[in-house]
Amino acid sequence: GLRIFLLIGQSNMAGRAPIGEEDTAPLPRCFLFNDANEWEAAVNPLNRYSRYRKELSMQQLNPGYTFAKKLASECPDITVGLVVSARGGTKVEEWQPGEDLYEEAVRRARIARESGVLAGILWHQGEGNWDDTGYLDKITRVIEGLRRDLEAPELPFIAGQIRMNDDWPVNAVIADLPNNV
Repeated sequence: GLRIFLLIGQSNMAGRAPIGEEDTAPLPRCFLFNDANEWEAAVNPLNRYSRYRKELSMQQLNPGYTFAKKLASECPDITVGLVVSARGGTKVEEWQPGEDLYEEAVRRARIARESGVLAGILWHQGEGNWDDTGYLDKITRVIEGLRRDLEAPELPFIAGQIRMNDDWPVNAVIADLPNNV
């Protein structure tokens, strides 16, 4: 069956890495939720349908492409659905319950899950909060809100660290999330 993943966050999740020749083909058994609330073949750039994205020319390769490719390869009995709703240059404060980015992501995930099982959330954000001492509380509110509003209290939440600078305080918070949430 269809396993649906919500991909949210800032620029890295929107996709800022160059799309190489090997990343231009549609992914087998992977679909992208579009702006007409329908599934289409997943092809880069995956953030093309985010209501809050920047110009299409800025949307490039994000971690969702490799994630979906690997998952489909390792689990041949499933089909992968991606709901990508990212916005570059955002802070975790803009992803709190009640904020536009959060509410749009929840809205799209609710519609998408009518055709499958919501299997997880991929989060990549942190540059905008690289030294924020209150990041743990803020990201916890996001996680708890998503699980509550999507009626999935055990929904996996996968957070990526920011690799531009390994010693940024936000990376330690992200690495320790499993011990806190």
